Amino acid sequence: MKSIISLIFLILFLISCKDQEPNLKYLKAYMVKEFSGSHKIIAMDKASFFPQKSIISPQMTWKTLLRIEKQDSTLCLFYRIPHKRLSKGKGILKITKVKSTENCENVLERKPEIKVSKLSHLKLYFTSKRERNLKLKTEFKAFHFYFSVSRQDEKDLVLELPLYNTVTSNLKNPNKLQYKTKNFEKYDEPWRETLAPGMRVYTGDIKLGRPVVIDGDVWLNYAENNYKFCYRVDRSCKILQDFECGTCKRGWYSVVDHACKNGGSKLCGSSRCGERNQPACPRGTGFEEPQNGSYCFRGSKAGICRDGLETYCDENEVLICK
Repeated sequence: MKSIISLIFLILFLISCKDQEPNLKYLKAYMVKEFSGSHKIIAMDKASFFPQKSIISPQMTWKTLLRIEKQDSTLCLFYRIPHKRLSKGKGILKITKVKSTENCENVLERKPEIKVSKLSHLKLYFTSKRERNLKLKTEFKAFHFYFSVSRQDEKDLVLELPLYNTVTSNLKNPNKLQYKTKNFEKYDEPWRETLAPGMRVYTGDIKLGRPVVIDGDVWLNYAENNYKFCYRVDRSCKILQDFECGTCKRGWYSVVDHACKNGGSKLCGSSRCGERNQPACPRGTGFEEPQNGSYCFRGSKAGICRDGLETYCDENEVLICK
């Protein structure tokens, strides 16, 4: 009988914990886990993004503060700014998961991953360059995310989170001058513009009893229409997608497409070049003259295929083997 009563109390306790609103300790754990693996962070509201400045207006309004992009997911951070009388000075924070193609502003009403209320004095900041303010006696380290907030009856949450997976161009600060995208030369190392060159953080789930595969790009296969460009140009050499190949978990490789000074487009994953329906292996630009600014045309000798296969230009304007 005692064991049954104990079991009932345990079940009721677990249910109450599940229904209980997350506190600041839970929020900190969630942010450390989810934000550590981000490779791009965008500050969405210019007026809210200043160091050591609490977000206090416009009151009783939901603000989209951050968009956090990871290798396999995207998060949006929302904050309802408190009003002294209407909300008793307490705000609400929500973090919602979205698709990579969705805008944060369109998912405000969606059920969040985490929601914390009774908040005040929320501040956030990040920078890709070291910043010091002698007047305020503050220092902000490069490639770090700073977050602080107060909650009734709890110790303030102060978070200083290193961002190992981000490069300079992927920390979007609306109040800082956005420098022109750099065109990398051959043998350049774009990943040097980061907190710890060569180091990346993986925050996915590891299941016991199974081989640990933390490398999502291992499943990419161009022939199966499963691919991911990490750098892309068109025939006029206009950059359609900035260089983000440093975020590829299993390396990257070049494909034969257009005759650009700084090279053609690039894909994440392991190369299967030369095989049927795969990109052709780059042979070199000296073996073929471009046509209309591109090496992508049927029979192009700029790429190599296995015996019995020929080069063709596909719908992505990538030279493939068929």
